Amino acid sequence: MLNAFIELFVHLFAWIGVNLSIKADEVKNKHTLDVIAKIDKDLEKSYKDYEKRRKEDMRRKYGD
Repeated sequence: MLNAFIELFVHLFAWIGVNLSIKADEVKNKHTLDVIAKIDKDLEKSYKDYEKRRKEDMRRKYGD
């Protein structure tokens, strides 16, 4: 009986550990996705700025 009780607690703690690990992975993945979204947003802004400068340079070089 004692062995069954101990085994129950071992399985319970293992289950809790697995669930905490999964939750930690979800938080890490969300952080990673947030970082990727920020980088993507920065790249998009940078590209828009580049396009704007390129158009202005073309206007200056070749006129309207």
